[in-house]
Amino acid sequence: MPIPPILEIYVVWHPLDKQGASVARRIFGHFHSGPYAGLAGGAIEVYFRSAGWESSTSSPRPIPGVHGDTASGQVAQTLVVVPVLSAALRRAVAGEPTWHEYLRDIYGLPAERGRLVIPVRDELVDLTGSALEALTDMPQSVILRGTTQLAREIAQAIADKAYGLKDRPTKIFISHTREKGSEDEANQEIVSEIRLVLSETHLEDFFDAADLRPGDANWRARLKDEASRTALLMVRTDAYSSRKWTQQEVLAAKYHDMPVVALYSITEGETRGSYLLDHVPTAISQPGDRREGLRRALDKLVDDTLKVAVWRKQCEFLADLGLDWLPAHPPETLTMIRWLNENPADDQPIWVMHPDPPLTQPEQECLRELCQIAGRKGSVEFLTPRTYVARGGSFDDQT
Repeated sequence: MPIPPILEIYVVWHPLDKQGASVARRIFGHFHSGPYAGLAGGAIEVYFRSAGWESSTSSPRPIPGVHGDTASGQVAQTLVVVPVLSAALRRAVAGEPTWHEYLRDIYGLPAERGRLVIPVRDELVDLTGSALEALTDMPQSVILRGTTQLAREIAQAIADKAYGLKDRPTKIFISHTREKGSEDEANQEIVSEIRLVLSETHLEDFFDAADLRPGDANWRARLKDEASRTALLMVRTDAYSSRKWTQQEVLAAKYHDMPVVALYSITEGETRGSYLLDHVPTAISQPGDRREGLRRALDKLVDDTLKVAVWRKQCEFLADLGLDWLPAHPPETLTMIRWLNENPADDQPIWVMHPDPPLTQPEQECLRELCQIAGRKGSVEFLTPRTYVARGGSFDDQT
C-alpha cells in the first residue's frame, strides 16, 4: 500500500539543550500514539535534527525540502519544522556560521500551506537583541508549560495552517443542554468552567446561547451547519441524552464525519441513554477537578481534527485500491444507514476502510445484517490499514 508521505515533523534543537531533547521525545511519542497510530503507515513521521553533521559543533544534517537535500526521498505534502529556542541555540547562531545559515533557511520557508515553522520556547529564555531573535521575527512561539499543552498547540497549529482556514483557530462546537430545576445551577457551572478553560487556549468556540441572537429565524439551520463543520464537544450531563436538539447536533457532526468527544459530567444518572450518542471517545469531568477532564477532552478533539485531515489526504491515494467507503471514523449503525441511502443497492461486494482500531466481530456482524436488510446481496468487509496489510494487501477472501 505505497502512499507518499503526508506529514513530516522535524524537531531541531542544540545538542547542549537537554530540554530540547525532552521536547523532541514528547513530540515523537505523541504523534506515534493515540489516534495517529490508526492511520495508514507513514502518514505522520517525526525526525530529529541536533547532532553536528560536519563536525561536533556544526549544524545538524540538512532537512529535505528546506536545505535542498531531497536525496532521502520524496518530500512530504506538509513539512513542519519545530525549532526549540534555547540559550544554547542562541549562542550557536551567534558564534557558528553553519548554525546561523541552518536557522536562516528554516525561517526562510515560504509562508504557505504545506511549509510551516512552529517554534517552541521556554518562557525563561531571553532572545532580546540576539542574532536568533533577528531570524525568528515571524511565527509566534509555543511556550513550554505542560506535556499535553505542547502536543495540543503543535497539533492545532498544523491543523489550522496546513489543513484548515488560514490564520483561523480550530473551532469547537459546545453541545450542551440547559437542565430544568435544581440541575440547572450545576450545569451552568460546568459550562462556565468550559468557557474559562477555552479562554486559556487558542481554540475558538461556538456556544448556542452566546452565538445565536434572539429572534434569529434560522437558528435551527445555524446549529446544524455549525455542528456539521466543526469539532464537537458533547457535554453529557444528566438530561443531555434525552434532548432532541443535542441529538440533532451530534447527528450532524457524525453524518459529516467530524470529530466528536463526549465529556461525561453526570451526577444523578440518566433516565435513559441514546444509541445516537455513543461510539465516540470520552473524557470524565470529576466534580473536584473539572478542568483536567475538560483539557483531556480538548486534547482528544484537536488530535482527532488533525487525524481526520491527514486521513482525508491519504484517502486520495487509498481510493485507488477500489474501496467503496473511506470514513475517518469507524462505521456505526447510523452512519452505515446514511451511506446505504446515498449508494444504490447492487450485488457487488462492499469494501470499507477506516483508521484503526478495527471494529469488533459483533459490531461487524450487526452492520452486515443491516446491509442485507437494505438489499445488499454482496459481501461486506470492514478493513483498517493494519488489517489490510495483515491479509497481504489483498481483497481476496481469507479463510
